[in-house]
Amino acid sequence: MALAVVGCGGDSEPVTVQASGAALAAVQVDGGSWQPLELDADGEAIVDADGPFAVAVVCDTNGFFNYYTIYAGPGATPLWMQCWPPATVDLTIETASPTTRVWGRGFGDLGGGISVAVDRGTHDFVAIDDGTSPPRFEIRRDVTIDEDTTLELDDLRVSGAPMNAAAIEVSGADPSESLLRTVWLVTPNASAYYYRFDSGDSSMPVFPPDALVGTDEQTVEASVRDVAGDVGRSARRRITGDETSVALALPPALGPVTPTFGDEITVTWENDHDWTSTYFYVHDDSFAVYWDVMVLPSYVAAGGAPDPVRIPDPGQLPGWDPAWAITDSTGLGWSFEASRSDGPSRTSASRSGSF
Repeated sequence: MALAVVGCGGDSEPVTVQASGAALAAVQVDGGSWQPLELDADGEAIVDADGPFAVAVVCDTNGFFNYYTIYAGPGATPLWMQCWPPATVDLTIETASPTTRVWGRGFGDLGGGISVAVDRGTHDFVAIDDGTSPPRFEIRRDVTIDEDTTLELDDLRVSGAPMNAAAIEVSGADPSESLLRTVWLVTPNASAYYYRFDSGDSSMPVFPPDALVGTDEQTVEASVRDVAGDVGRSARRRITGDETSVALALPPALGPVTPTFGDEITVTWENDHDWTSTYFYVHDDSFAVYWDVMVLPSYVAAGGAPDPVRIPDPGQLPGWDPAWAITDSTGLGWSFEASRSDGPSRTSASRSGSF
C-alpha cells in the first residue's frame, strides 16, 4: 500500500506519485522541511495535503542522471516521475523497405539494421514509411519482450495502411523564424512523431481515426525558433485524425528570463502572457545530467508562488548523495518554458542559453 503523506489535514484531494526506480524520493508540504517519500512495491505514493507541495525525485540509471522536482497542489493529476529501468535486452529492427522508420518506448526514428537496448516488458511499435504518397504505417501493439528480440516489418509501401492528410494552418509566425510542423502519436507503450520543416505546403499526414484505440492520443504541433535557436514558440492541439484542416495560432514570445546559479538554482521571468505552467531545466554539456523543475497550475491555485521558479537546494533532501552535486555552473546550459493548456489545446514559449 502506498504511503499517505498528510499536510494540513482536512478535505484535501490526494495526489498519486509514480516514481518507480527512483534513487531518492522526497516531499515538501506547504514550504516546510523536506521529508522522505516512501514508495510502495510498485513505486507509488500518495500525497495528501491541503496546500501547495513539492515532490523531488532522483534518477541515476543507464548513464543518465536526473534531479526532478514538481510543484503541485491538491487535485493534481498523477505525477509521473518514474525512472527508466536499466535496459537489459537488445531489440534489432529489420525492415523490408529502406524508407521505413520505427518508434517505440524510449527510442524513435530508427531504420532497419539498427539494434537498441530496451527494458523487459510490454511494448508498442509504430512504423511509418514515407516512400509512398501518402505515407503508410503499421502499429504493432502489446508485444512482450523478455529476451533479445528481432522486430521484423514487411514492406509498408505495400502492406501498410495509408495515412490521412490534414492542412496544418499556422498563424503568428515571423518570416525570420524557422517553422516545423509535427504530428505526434502516443500509445500506452510508445511515442511516435512525424515532422516536416516548412516547405510552403501545409499538408501533413495524420493517423486515421480507426487506427486509434483506448487511450491513444494524437496531436498536431507547429513550432518556431529564431535564427539563433534560443527563442521558441509552439501551439498544439489534440485531434482524432478525421479533420482535413487544423488551425494553430502561435503565442507571443517570452520576455526576459534570468537564471541564477547557487545552492538553489532559480529563474525569474517577465510574465507578460496568461501562462498556467512553467518548466525549467539545466544540463551539462553532454546532456547526461539534468536538473529540472515543473510548476503546475494546481500549485499556484493552492497558494504557491509562481515566480521565481526554483530548483530546490538538494542538500536539504533526506538521502541526497553529495557526489551528485553540481559544484559550479561552468558548461551548464539552461532552458525555460511557460505554457498554457485549454482542453485539447496547448501553447508554449521558451528561451534558452548558458550560464
